[in-house]
Amino acid sequence: FLNALSMQFKVNLEKKDDDGAVAQIQSMTNCIDFDPQFLTLASHEAVACKALTVAVFALSELLNRCTSSSSSSSDMREVSILRNALVLLLRLPEREQDALVLLRRARDRMAELGAERLFGNHKDTGGRELKWFANHAWNMGMKAGKDRCYANSAEFLELASEFYCAIENGDDGMADGEEMACKSLILAVSGMLNAENESKLAMTDCDVRKALFLLDKAGK
Repeated sequence: FLNALSMQFKVNLEKKDDDGAVAQIQSMTNCIDFDPQFLTLASHEAVACKALTVAVFALSELLNRCTSSSSSSSDMREVSILRNALVLLLRLPEREQDALVLLRRARDRMAELGAERLFGNHKDTGGRELKWFANHAWNMGMKAGKDRCYANSAEFLELASEFYCAIENGDDGMADGEEMACKSLILAVSGMLNAENESKLAMTDCDVRKALFLLDKAGK
């Protein structure tokens, strides 16, 4: 039965039936003999067929199994799945909210596991992974600001600051990401203020406290 579903998945990809391909993935994940490694293969096949939404769905399903004790794990590291899914989302229009979801997950998993365990304990490799997420969160925040999506811009930049803060100290005694973390926090507050002006609605007390907290954090 699983082989039949797999064949139908490939047929749907060739027919450019993305919804059908996603449905096949959902059906296969419910099979008793399902192997999560199929999701990795499915994402590669979907990318080859330029079915990026299907590839993102497959990687999202794989991510869901990274923290599930009842499922066997994939050979692909969690941070690699996050990065690959984010790269694909950047090639799709109007998927900023989905990108935020992935970056929030990376931030939360970093807090839960520690930066070294998530991104890698080798200084060069792990550092590059961490900087990749920090820089992409920054770039997405700047783009959202230019597009006048100020609320998204503020959140992207706040996330960027958390990644930059996790970068280890450089040889000069100053954290490589310290300056960028400070800039990210200040621009995040600027985004919150611009969102207030754009909406003509006053910031809530909660948002005001958050803005003050971010500025205080930047000052440290």
